[in-house]
Amino acid sequence: MVKLRVFSPNSSCALLRNVPFRNRVLLRLGSTTPLVSRYKYLELNTIEGVKTSGNKISMKRAFDEAGILHSEWICSSKRARIYDFFKKHKILIAKHKHSSKGKNIYYIDSLETLESICNDVNIQDFVFEKYYFFPNEYRVHVDVNHGCFYACKKILKPDAEVQWHKHADNSVFALIREDFKVPACWEKMINDCIKALKQMKLTIACFDVLCSDDNYIIVESNTAPSLASYGITYYSNHLKKYYDTKL
Repeated sequence: MVKLRVFSPNSSCALLRNVPFRNRVLLRLGSTTPLVSRYKYLELNTIEGVKTSGNKISMKRAFDEAGILHSEWICSSKRARIYDFFKKHKILIAKHKHSSKGKNIYYIDSLETLESICNDVNIQDFVFEKYYFFPNEYRVHVDVNHGCFYACKKILKPDAEVQWHKHADNSVFALIREDFKVPACWEKMINDCIKALKQMKLTIACFDVLCSDDNYIIVESNTAPSLASYGITYYSNHLKKYYDTKL
């Protein structure tokens, strides 16, 4: 027996390295470190795919190319184009291309706020997205070959100061169990996530999605998610079931 190799900058994924495997498998979660080994490994997630997902500009372009339902967006060096986009949609979210965990993300509901942000940042490094309000937000963990194997619902904490963006500091990620009644659009939404994975050359990633019963918007992908203890269990069981006999 060998242990699962995990390349990840996220310390919460460390416990996955204790999972015993019969074959040599490398899971790349947010890492672009090349594998150097004299042994043959089954590699889950390509370096190219991790880079694409980790840059919101390239990620959004991949979403466009995959033809999935995701938030309308613009990235431009021309302020006039961004101002026109704001006038069309009234409320925007601006995200740095490498933003994470709720940092370097801005809520824009006035031209004055937009002008201030454009003065303070390099707009070419930012994605400007239409703001959507949906009653529910989920984080779904999806395998390109086997669909969704783990999901959580994001629930704002009672004392959350920021209400327009749910992240690990201001929200609870509540585990969705097998008896959860999925929205009517769930299957189509997961199929779009699979299309995105194929386009980005990824095996496994999580997606933040906004959802009502009959409609959804895919917000973004993440190849280095934080995993609570139950997340480690879901990943371990899934990987052993489908990837411990592939070599």
